[in-house]
Amino acid sequence: MEQKGIARKLDKHGRIVIPIETRQLLGWTAHTPIEIGQLGRYILLYTQGESDAKPAPARENPVLRETEEMLGKLSDQDLLLAWDILHRLAKQQKGTE
Repeated sequence: MEQKGIARKLDKHGRIVIPIETRQLLGWTAHTPIEIGQLGRYILLYTQGESDAKPAPARENPVLRETEEMLGKLSDQDLLLAWDILHRLAKQQKGTE
């Protein structure tokens, strides 16, 4: 797959530096609280409180388990497209409540 981002190496403590351009674009400053999520093999970073999603163990929910299995079969590009669609639907749903 063609790389479309900035490559960073983890330090010995498992840390990476988020480029300043990215932090400025997102409005993140030195003490911005960041939440870390995971979608398949991707790590998602977002400002704390930005997401209303509540994690649910897939093993306890057959719908989530089946969805996770289907997402695992998608290409990287399709997986990100699916995530974007779900994110937009969640925002739209929040606006109608």
